[in-house]
Amino acid sequence: DQLNDYRNIITSCKWRQILLTLYDEFQEIRRDRITKIKRRDLSIVIVEDEMITALNLKKKLIDLNYEVPAVIMTGEEAVDSVAEIRPDLVLMDINLKGKMDGIHAAQKISSIDIPVVFVTAYSDEETLKRAKATSPYGFIIKPYQDKELQLSIETAIGKHQEYRERIETIHRKGIKKK
Repeated sequence: DQLNDYRNIITSCKWRQILLTLYDEFQEIRRDRITKIKRRDLSIVIVEDEMITALNLKKKLIDLNYEVPAVIMTGEEAVDSVAEIRPDLVLMDINLKGKMDGIHAAQKISSIDIPVVFVTAYSDEETLKRAKATSPYGFIIKPYQDKELQLSIETAIGKHQEYRERIETIHRKGIKKK
């Protein structure tokens, strides 16, 4: 009986150690994911037609360790440039000068699997309704605090990363069934 008690304790310890090891690995993966979100290799394109606002936003993003490969002023140019650059995220003003507003540009950009967060001053209800219909990854209302900007970016990139992982998992499971 005493030998069985020792065996049970040893077995419990082995399972405990395995569970602790798995927990530590999970925490490390989680830390890596959070760190990746903050690394310089993540790029954000700014679409803003007011140059002073755009340059201020660019400086904030660089201070947060993001790469800013382009600052774009029109919706038409945004669609073409984003398709070529393939950034991790687009920060899009709703009201842009030119034929294509930020909402229309966001629809086109979202269709190529690049997340868009709207950065805008308050707009009328109809405009906000149109913007919501594009399923953006977020809204940042001007003026905003730096922390709000950072949190919105990290949340959007994290959600998009999770979305891609789910799609990949579904794709792999579908292939295995065939």
